[in-house]
Amino acid sequence: MDTNNTGTYILTYTTVDLSGNTGSTTRTVNVLRDTTAPVISVNGDADMTLIVTQAYSENGASCYDNADGYCGYISQASSGSVDTNNTGTYLLTYSAVDLSGNTGSTTRTVNVLKDTVAPVISLSGDADMTLIVTQTYSE
Repeated sequence: MDTNNTGTYILTYTTVDLSGNTGSTTRTVNVLRDTTAPVISVNGDADMTLIVTQAYSENGASCYDNADGYCGYISQASSGSVDTNNTGTYLLTYSAVDLSGNTGSTTRTVNVLKDTVAPVISLSGDADMTLIVTQTYSE
């Protein structure tokens, strides 16, 4: 049997007991080509939302293949990038190829939004002050 090439192989097992009786059986083994793409899973959230200028931290992705097993950590997206200085929706694609040449991919969507939250001002000291004319004001 050649497990490096596709095909159908019939294996015959035969034995003879002490009385000279012969018994046999067969097994059919089908060697198929792997046609299943590896499964890519993003590490962290598949959909992310950031505010303009907020740092984007790349979490990468992981790859698992039905025939090859764990096929590695993907540290960077295969395509796409995130510009945190500009609002928009950014699509990152992570891809991997297994030993049989099957390609798997998945995506992460990063939404960069405009900052819509007003700044908070905190006063040092009291909010209400009373001065007498000619008194010096100081913070």
